[in-house]
Amino acid sequence: MKKLERSLGLPAVIAISIGGMLGTGIFVLPGIAATKTGASLWLAYLIAAICILPAAYSKSELATAMPSSGGTYVYIERAFGPLFGTISGIGLWLALVLKSAFALVGIGAYVLVVLGMDSALVTKTVALVFLAAVFLLNIVGAKKAGSFQSYAVLVALLVLSALFFFGLQATDQATPFFAKLQNDIVEAGGRMDLIFTIAFVYLSYSGVTKVAAIAEEIKNPSKNLPLGMILSLLIITAVYVAISFVLTANVGLQDLNNNYSPIHTLAIDLSGPGYEINGINVLGASIATIAVLTLVSTVNAGILASSRFPFAMSRDGLLPEFMSHVHKRFLTPANTIAITCAAVAAVVLFLDVFEIAKL
Repeated sequence: MKKLERSLGLPAVIAISIGGMLGTGIFVLPGIAATKTGASLWLAYLIAAICILPAAYSKSELATAMPSSGGTYVYIERAFGPLFGTISGIGLWLALVLKSAFALVGIGAYVLVVLGMDSALVTKTVALVFLAAVFLLNIVGAKKAGSFQSYAVLVALLVLSALFFFGLQATDQATPFFAKLQNDIVEAGGRMDLIFTIAFVYLSYSGVTKVAAIAEEIKNPSKNLPLGMILSLLIITAVYVAISFVLTANVGLQDLNNNYSPIHTLAIDLSGPGYEINGINVLGASIATIAVLTLVSTVNAGILASSRFPFAMSRDGLLPEFMSHVHKRFLTPANTIAITCAAVAAVVLFLDVFEIAKL
């Protein structure tokens, strides 16, 4: 049986981990989360990062000890047996399928904002087109997927850094520190609202541990995997805290209510009419383009990691043998990549992923 190729270095590990968190975590979710806790959103992101730090550290140790495809599934299966391993593997796969679908619909939302349209059909069509591109990227190899991830994440981080400094200069504290939106009215919030928001944004950090699922394709995993996970967590925490601070300091809660493109809204508010060409806000369109690129990297990371769960389970005899097939030329788990992408497409077409995210 052919084995997967170890082709990913430290930069790719960091990029895949960040890409798995950055897209929906900052380009989609803040608009929903801000209406629950107001300007203390940055504090919710910070506390959530502290909460996930022990999980990231322990997962990095486990990944060092068992550097094989499947990540958490492998650890649970080895410790508690096939039954619990199967339950965890399927659960982790479904979680990443839903997260990837959420990112794809987010891509559609940003594209519609730029086009000035509002169509569920167009949103889903755009999502499926990008899913097809990610499918092909993953089929041709983890190395190429990792290279795309590195460039996409680097560009996104540079643009978000510029947006932060631009937004910091224009801060007018549009939102009270503890506040929530109730029936379109801004009301005083409390500790329970903050705690709810911490739990909500905690999901934004889940990608930091999912990179362990591709440990078998990482060079020198005992060094690169734990270092990549910790560095990516530190970087993404700084980004979340900084951007959520300037977002709530410049955009009111009414404008963030049911807003699935909050960073585009921030860019529009910061730029004003002086940045328009032929009726199109240049800064807003640029941010929307970067958002699409970043959300694609989130989908890429999601497909890359989630497809390894059924692959590992098949090798252990818990799923049909054809799922452990490795492509002869590209050395990738082509069958599980195809199955995972088909599941993501089904979620995009038949489920309301935004409502699922709110749960």
